[in-house]
Amino acid sequence: MSSPTQSNFSSSPVTPRDRVWSGVVTEADTEFTVADIQSRLRRDGYEGEPSEETIKRVLRSMGELNVIQHTDGSPYYNKQTDFENL
Repeated sequence: MSSPTQSNFSSSPVTPRDRVWSGVVTEADTEFTVADIQSRLRRDGYEGEPSEETIKRVLRSMGELNVIQHTDGSPYYNKQTDFENL
């Protein structure tokens, strides 16, 4: 018996949850709301829908991780490389 996150060679290795989160990560111009994510999870048949607070926490974390993608000249890059104030 396989869990939802395990790959199965006879079917798609991408789970419904993977599709939702990869969409959030790669759509830079789209603001995803908690309701958008919950509706996508329901549509894909995801069991054990996360709470609104869990989704918000994940989105905040993804925003923080995006800091490493900023380039020289952005306030995020300057803050990230300000070693004197660490």
